[in-house]
Amino acid sequence: MTFKHVVAEGNLVVLHCLQEWPGIDDYAGMDIFRLDDQARLSSTGMCCKPSVARR
Repeated sequence: MTFKHVVAEGNLVVLHCLQEWPGIDDYAGMDIFRLDDQARLSSTGMCCKPSVARR
């Protein structure tokens, strides 16, 4: 997995990554995290789809 972008602002963190799998399609993914006051995960979201750009 390669992280392409990491953005953090306040209690929100967004990760954009490329997941490369041998023999099958690569996937682009987005993970979204919200942290509580003790910096613990309070909610998460994720989406993943085949990547258009192959290396």
